[in-house]
Amino acid sequence: MGNRNKERGTKAETAVVNWLRGSCGFVEARRNALGGRFDPGDVEPIPAAVPPVIISVKDGAEGAYCPNCRRKPELGMHTALFRKWWFDLAETVERRSPLALPLLVHKRAGAASPERWKWYVDSAHMGRYRMGPIGITGAQARYLMQRHIARWAEE
Repeated sequence: MGNRNKERGTKAETAVVNWLRGSCGFVEARRNALGGRFDPGDVEPIPAAVPPVIISVKDGAEGAYCPNCRRKPELGMHTALFRKWWFDLAETVERRSPLALPLLVHKRAGAASPERWKWYVDSAHMGRYRMGPIGITGAQARYLMQRHIARWAEE
């Protein structure tokens, strides 16, 4: 018997990598090994990209399953767990490259494809003032990744 939470996280990360390779055209996408204090992020679409795209994948929810409806409660940006996840991602970005594109993806119950999961990005990458994370769709995340990599490849 292994660690159930680690298995769930590995499955979610693998699903994101497969989605990036199949639907997004990032054939070099990979999962990163745990790095402890120097964790490089969970998934990278292009490992050698400078500045990188750092994707943090989460498969969990704050609280327990709803006893009446038997499903995960939706995780909101106002919860302590989300703030912890966002802070950890911000630390990773600060350590690796301040110009990196940070994406946080949270697996939704009943949604098999990562394109239908909840994605979050720093509002500064959406052409707005830096106000913190905002929710986007999987298609918007794909576009942002492609635009980010193309923009820095030109320079």
